[in-house]
Amino acid sequence: MTIKDSNESLPSTNILIVLKDLNDIQEVTYVKDLATFLKSQDINPVIISNKGPLISEFARHGLKHIYAPINKTGFFNERIKARLIEKICENENIHLIHNFSRSAVKATFKVHTKLSLPLIHSMNKVYKGNKRFNAGLLKSDFTITASEYIKEKAIHKYKNYIQDKKNLVVINNWVDTLKYSKASISAARIENVIQKINLPEDKKIIIIPEDIEKESGLKTILSAIKESENKDKFLALIVGKVKNEKYLTALERIIREEGLEESIRISFNSEDFLELLAMSNLAIFPSKIKKYTNDRITKAQSMGVPVIANDRGVNNELIVDGLTGFIIDDKHVEDITLAIDNIITMEEMNSRRLSMESLKFAKVNFEYKTKCAEILELYQKAIKFYK
Repeated sequence: MTIKDSNESLPSTNILIVLKDLNDIQEVTYVKDLATFLKSQDINPVIISNKGPLISEFARHGLKHIYAPINKTGFFNERIKARLIEKICENENIHLIHNFSRSAVKATFKVHTKLSLPLIHSMNKVYKGNKRFNAGLLKSDFTITASEYIKEKAIHKYKNYIQDKKNLVVINNWVDTLKYSKASISAARIENVIQKINLPEDKKIIIIPEDIEKESGLKTILSAIKESENKDKFLALIVGKVKNEKYLTALERIIREEGLEESIRISFNSEDFLELLAMSNLAIFPSKIKKYTNDRITKAQSMGVPVIANDRGVNNELIVDGLTGFIIDDKHVEDITLAIDNIITMEEMNSRRLSMESLKFAKVNFEYKTKCAEILELYQKAIKFYK
């Protein structure tokens, strides 16, 4: 059965997708990808959100967007939002609401109840604060969680509000395996980056895609690289935003004082992330934050780049230890050093196998069209229930 065959029971279906705003490039890209996929399946997506700098992303792909003040809170604003969403649902003949915004939880639930429309919420993290309000994300026909880690946390934190655990469905955030593939990056693009940031051509490249902040775990990585007997064989590039200037200064001082200038460099060329991934032999993710999702890991694997990460948060779901990379205990610097040296000194055949397994794992578990098809299947189930 093809993907299109799967939506034969949904002719001329209109889906309302609710976003808070258009400031988060990752979330906007995610919704844009989903909406574009739905259009390819002859389903009509209608996106509503506040305005923002990324509104052109929808226009560029021919996607319908309607302005709505989703981020406004308070008793009267909740009523206004509900009325506005209700009106849009009626005008656009909406068959299902898919909400990505915590601030629209109450409003979408009111419309869902009043118009008897199927409702799906997406949960990309477990929120702090008002437990009763946050549990509203579970008041839907289905709640999509972006990882098993989120699902487990939600069940633990909101157990008194969950009506049926079966309605919590894990659909991992996807990666466009065509865009994030070494084949999509030309030799000219790679050569341009090599010249622009003056990369050595006789060393292997390690990419460390972490924002520079206290919880990044970067000091631990510096210690691990210092202990490596093979640090003359590679150049590690820290690529990310500077969120803590004092921490940046401390990192630069350590690199200078430990004589690591030839082995590690801090790069601020995040716009070259795709090209840097394409030429990397290894990606390291040292953050001490327990992340609910980590799209950078899946992007690295989609490029066939093996990864090293700690066992916090979602990481255990994204990496097959020993097959697509290594899960390490970052309390022990020697374990990190050993993992780095294992990959850097690996024989060509084993290195190629590790790369192929990383790519295979990404395609099987995080491929864009597969994940969108899983969401479409939920739409089918929810809509059929209301017929």
